Amino acid sequence: MRRLRPRRNRQQEQGPIPEVSDEEELAFEPLVHVTRTPGDNEPGAEVRRRIRLPRVTQPQIALPNFRFGLLLLVVVLIGGGIFGVLLNQGRIRDDVEAWWPLVLVIGALGWMLVALIQRQGTSFLGAAAVTGIGLSLLMETQDIAEVQETLIGVMLVMVGLGIVIRGFLLRQQTV
Repeated sequence: MRRLRPRRNRQQEQGPIPEVSDEEELAFEPLVHVTRTPGDNEPGAEVRRRIRLPRVTQPQIALPNFRFGLLLLVVVLIGGGIFGVLLNQGRIRDDVEAWWPLVLVIGALGWMLVALIQRQGTSFLGAAAVTGIGLSLLMETQDIAEVQETLIGVMLVMVGLGIVIRGFLLRQQTV
């Protein structure tokens, strides 16, 4: 491992900054002109020399850690709240009211697919639980069974399936 040297040691090793004499022609004009008082080198003569200025670094702007998943969760929760209020007030058409849990199931299956591709087992289990809730709500809206009777059972079956698939994911990961 390379050892870092303090800044003052590097400056001492480099030695003093060389000055440019009057005889040397500069290809460019220096940014800072320094005049000497008469009597330094030649009486009444103006001497130009190069001065090194410290480097000015631009401050780094630290952006906050942006989490796209958190933003998506907030949007989904706000949209779900608005939809729930409209559903309770009866302002949604009958065909939308009958099939809205299918949107929840399709979204959760997409979430499961993304979590499976990214090999995120915990996210996959959450998506499996949401899929179970969506299937239970879909059975109620289609008049197959009441949500109170099926919610826990279907959700536990989906979480169990998620645990099995998560086990396959963990088995495939390299150590």
